[in-house]
Amino acid sequence: MGIAPVDDALVNENRDAASAERALLLSALSGIPRDDAWWQETAARADWMALLRDAGPQIVPYFGYAIDKTPCAALIPGIARAEIVQQRRHAAVMSLRQRAVFRAARDLFVANDIGMVVLKGGALRHLVYPDPTIRPMMDVDLWIQPGRLHHAVDLLRAAGWKGPRGGRDQREGVTTEGSRMLRHPDIAVTIEFHDPPESLLPIAGDERAAMWTRARDASLGGVTAAVLAPPDMIVHLCLNIAKDHFRIGLRPLLDLRLAVAHWRDEIDWPALAERCDRLGALTAVFLALHVARELMNAPVPDSFFSAVAPPDHLAEMCELARLSALDAVIYRIPSYAAVIVEQTSISKRIGLLARRLTVYYLPRQQDAWRSPVRSVANALSRFAFDVFVKGARDLRFLRQLLFERSRVRRGADLVRVRARLGYLLQDAERERRSS
Repeated sequence: MGIAPVDDALVNENRDAASAERALLLSALSGIPRDDAWWQETAARADWMALLRDAGPQIVPYFGYAIDKTPCAALIPGIARAEIVQQRRHAAVMSLRQRAVFRAARDLFVANDIGMVVLKGGALRHLVYPDPTIRPMMDVDLWIQPGRLHHAVDLLRAAGWKGPRGGRDQREGVTTEGSRMLRHPDIAVTIEFHDPPESLLPIAGDERAAMWTRARDASLGGVTAAVLAPPDMIVHLCLNIAKDHFRIGLRPLLDLRLAVAHWRDEIDWPALAERCDRLGALTAVFLALHVARELMNAPVPDSFFSAVAPPDHLAEMCELARLSALDAVIYRIPSYAAVIVEQTSISKRIGLLARRLTVYYLPRQQDAWRSPVRSVANALSRFAFDVFVKGARDLRFLRQLLFERSRVRRGADLVRVRARLGYLLQDAERERRSS
C-alpha cells in the first residue's frame, strides 16, 4: 500500500518562498556567480539573524567563510557578524577536540592491527573543505575492519571509553546492530563505529568488501588514515542522504557539492552510473546528485545523467527532497514526535507516546540478567540523559506546541513529505530492478 502524494499547496508554498535570506544562503553555499548589485541589494533586504537561525550551526561556519568572499561582506550587521564569529570559533574548538579523540582511537587500532576507514565529515573536512574548522560535526564516523567491531569496542572500553551518556552499560551506545557509539574518557567527544555503515547495507556484501579494499590513505589534519576512493565516497554520501530522506538539511548536499568539485576529473561518471544501476543503488545516487546540482550548483557532468535512464517519479522526488532539505532546520521536530506523527491513527499515536514515557526507561530484553538495583540505576541514567541533554530541545518543542502551532504543523507536514519520499525511492528502485 502506497503513501498518498503531498498536498500541492505545500510544494508550491516552498517553491515560491524566494526570500532574500534563502537566496543569500543558497548563493553563498553554491558559489553561483552574481553581480555586485545583486549581492548588495539582497543583503540590504535580508534579515540576517533569521538567516543564521534558519541555516543552523552546521552550516553557519561555512556560510560565514563563503559570504566574506562576496561584495556584501561589508554589509553584514554587527550582531550577525558576532554570531558568525562565535559559531566559527565554537566549530574550531570542537574540530581540535575531535581530532585529538580521533587520533587516540586511531593509535589504539593501529597498535592492535585493526583497520578503519574514516567516513563523511571526518574525511571531507580535510580533503575538500578550504578550512577543516568550517565543517562542524556532531561526532566522528569510522568504518571498522569487517568482523572486528566487537574487538575494537572491547579495546576502547578497556581504555576507559564509555557510552555517550557516560555510563559503563554494555548496551549503551548501540545505535544499530552494526554500529556502536562511544565517548572518550576525558574529552566530551563521541565516535560512532560501524561494521558496515548503515547506508551501505543495501549494497551486496562483495561490493562492500571491494569498497573497503579500494580505500586509500590520506592525511587528515596530520593523521594518516584510510578514506574511501572518490567514486565510493560519492556513492556513500548519496546513499546516506537518501537514507535520511534529505532530513539533515543542506550540509550533506554541501558535502556532496564540494566532493564532486574536488574529484570531478578523477571519476568516470558514465561508469559510475552504470555501476550504481547494477548495484541497485541508482535511484538514491541519481536523486542526490540531481538535487545537489539543482540546489548547490554541484558540477555533476551531464554524462552521468545521460548514461542511464532516469528513475521513475524523478520530478516528484526532486520536489519532495527540496522541501525536506530546505526546511529541515526551520521546522525540525524531535525524532520521537516524528515517529508519532507517522502513525495513521490516534490510538497508535497515544500508544507510542505512552511507551516512550514508560517502557523506554525500563530494562530491555538484553538487560534481563541485571539486578533490580542495576536496572533502576540504568533507567535513571537514561532519564537523566533525556532531561539534561534533550530537555531544552523538548521544552522548545512544547512551547511551539502551545504558541507556534503553525510551525509544528509544518514540521508534521515534513514528516509526511519524507515518508512519501521514502516510499517513492523504494518503489522506483523496485521498478528498475524488475524491468
